[in-house]
Amino acid sequence: MIRIFRKFTLDEAIVGIVFDHFRNLSVISLLFGAGAWKQARMDDVPFNWWDLTSATLLDITAFALAWLNHAHLQVRLRSHNAPRWIIFAFYLFYVVGFTELYRYVRNN
Repeated sequence: MIRIFRKFTLDEAIVGIVFDHFRNLSVISLLFGAGAWKQARMDDVPFNWWDLTSATLLDITAFALAWLNHAHLQVRLRSHNAPRWIIFAFYLFYVVGFTELYRYVRNN
């Protein structure tokens, strides 16, 4: 296991892929968080269409960027012949992350 991590830390491209990916995920998380915050603070007035529209647009944008980021990561990992367990680890990370995000939005 340590030998595998040593191999990846010596490869500039893979380290760049991982850090780029997590930087993009932080921006996506901010967008999802802003959408969840806006949804939690919507007023109960008849004309709250602006709040609903802005929260929906934030969530749609964040989801589209997450999809694009994940697809880009898969292409780059496959082009560098990354092991299948790393690709599986990223899939697992996405499943757990989006499940928790959904639970947060649903409960707030």
